Amino acid sequence: MKLMGLTQKMKTLLLRKSMQPKSVGERKNSIFINCKNAGKKVCSSISEINEERKENYIQVVLREDLLFSEYAKLFFLSELGQLTIRHPLSGHMAPMLTIGKIKGFKIYAPPLEEQKNIIDLAKRLDVARRNISDHWDNLITRPSLANSIQEKLDRFVYDLSDMGSESAVRYMLEKNENKHIEFKQCFFLSESQVYNEAESVGINKGEQRKAVKNTASFINSEGGSLLIGVNDGGGVVGVEREMARLKMKKSEQYIKGLEDVIKSLLGEGISKFLDIREVIIDDKTVILLSCKRSPRAVFCDKEFFIRRSAASEALYGHEMLNYIQTHFTS
Repeated sequence: MKLMGLTQKMKTLLLRKSMQPKSVGERKNSIFINCKNAGKKVCSSISEINEERKENYIQVVLREDLLFSEYAKLFFLSELGQLTIRHPLSGHMAPMLTIGKIKGFKIYAPPLEEQKNIIDLAKRLDVARRNISDHWDNLITRPSLANSIQEKLDRFVYDLSDMGSESAVRYMLEKNENKHIEFKQCFFLSESQVYNEAESVGINKGEQRKAVKNTASFINSEGGSLLIGVNDGGGVVGVEREMARLKMKKSEQYIKGLEDVIKSLLGEGISKFLDIREVIIDDKTVILLSCKRSPRAVFCDKEFFIRRSAASEALYGHEMLNYIQTHFTS
């Protein structure tokens, strides 16, 4: 990601009453910044200004080979972008943006392909935000839909968990283990090996297989999240003590070892359905393993597992074949 100064990346136009909206709208790849409210409103189209006083806006025309207007809008409306706008205005009694101040802005801009992905994701998040607003209204006006709303909300949170959000993890801790959530206190060692100093330290393949079995069951079902460093009651214990017993100094070592074991049991191609990262909860390290649904069956040591309620279940024979035929697309 590059830190770019806007001076050489744009030309800036002050909108005047005499300018026709149509002619202004013909400027491609532009953003419109309200100079009277310290940039709290930024638009990427003249149509977004609606009936407001257009003369209060500064139009910024950006080079398409460096910066997309939709990404620039997202940046300036973000917390970092608002700090960028407010910094040169600090100390002024009546802060107002000027063309000179805008030309001094610095913007963090990834490559164009990444900008496209971010713009697309932002649009999806906007749809999700509107859906949540609709669910909120329904919760009050149509309380009979409460169970349906809860199921959809849970699915939404689990889908977002691969972003490593602390709030998403805390939500899962409150929900406890269910169809989409599993807690594991350790991965490489048993609980007694971690907390009993007198017990010898050796990789516990039985503990590992339990965790990988849960991973396979999520992948073969609707996806889900495995939280390592959390006890059965949802209490955060962290993986620090297990790491200390294994003489691991960094969580990256733990994550790499976890991924290697999963690949050895489920296959090399399994990584595309996984996202593994650390999340700090109350100063303790939790390893969040987010699992996506696979379009084809995944086996763990020649056994087939699915997720039912708050447990992983092995299927065999006709039941397994029927599930595979009806659940998977290929």
